[in-house]
Amino acid sequence: MAKYLAYQIILHKPMYNNIIARFPKYKEGIDKVLDDMG
Repeated sequence: MAKYLAYQIILHKPMYNNIIARFPKYKEGIDKVLDDMG
C-alpha cells in the first residue's frame, strides 16, 4: 500500500501532504519508497 501511495505522489506531487494526512500510518513506508527512487 505504501508503494502504491508513493507512486501516486510521484505522479501528482501536490498530493503528498493530502496522502500523509489521510494515511499517516503509511508515512514511513512512503518516505522510504520515495527516498529509494531518488
